[in-house]
Amino acid sequence: MDWVKTKTIFILLLLALNLFLAGSLLYGSQSGTIASNYDAYADKILEDRGIGVPVKWPDGPAQAGMLRFESLPDVDIILNWLMPEADIVLNGQAEGFRQYKSGSRILTITLATDSGSTMLRYEDVSAGYKLDVSVPKRREREIQSLLKSLGLSRYGLVPDRVKEADGEITLSYIQPYDAGYIFDNQVTLVLKHDGLAEMTISLHPELQEIAPSGGGVGDILTAQQALILSPLRGPLQIREIKFGWGQENHGELYFSPVWRIATENEQVYWLNAYTGVQRYR
Repeated sequence: MDWVKTKTIFILLLLALNLFLAGSLLYGSQSGTIASNYDAYADKILEDRGIGVPVKWPDGPAQAGMLRFESLPDVDIILNWLMPEADIVLNGQAEGFRQYKSGSRILTITLATDSGSTMLRYEDVSAGYKLDVSVPKRREREIQSLLKSLGLSRYGLVPDRVKEADGEITLSYIQPYDAGYIFDNQVTLVLKHDGLAEMTISLHPELQEIAPSGGGVGDILTAQQALILSPLRGPLQIREIKFGWGQENHGELYFSPVWRIATENEQVYWLNAYTGVQRYR
């Protein structure tokens, strides 16, 4: 092959590459414009319904299945750490219900072995277990240490919401999973006078993702699509939107994908992430 022919082929290849890159840039620009216009259009529809939206829409997965839980957490670790010398004071009629009492402390454990749900509620009117809550970072460190002592570090619980009122601090923690959160895998603590007054633990340790209706995983609506399809109407000012999984009713075996909508006035709405239908919990 002579040099002239080689040079011609090389020039043609460079030209083809430049055309490909130009097309890619043009398509990317158009896609960005379409996405931007779609967001503006969705915002306008919701604004007409009296719904104020956040500055930035959250991302969610394109597809997701439901979650199924199969086993119970080790409540003995929690019991032995919180109530080492307590005796059962009430067994109750239902299987799996136990209540322990020691001084000012009461621990109620409800085990639903058919659905795999466990609920523990700890109450201490004297708030005897003290925590350093002087600054948020120190408070978080002490709470994570407490969760580890209770054998809950495997859940990787992260802060969800904080509410301060009437000398009480209420903190909730949830489990991150994949592209969202498992909302019903949670721990809620109430602090009074720098002490632990209440703690509610609702956890399901083992899970597997399954198809929503026997086929593959289902398509997930974006937050905009779910809100537009939902029956929600204003006046509402949305403060936060999160994607995750939750139970339709407490104690159910299956958790399905949801969008959790939190408003500025502390209202919480749940939308089915497959359909946008509002779920009542």
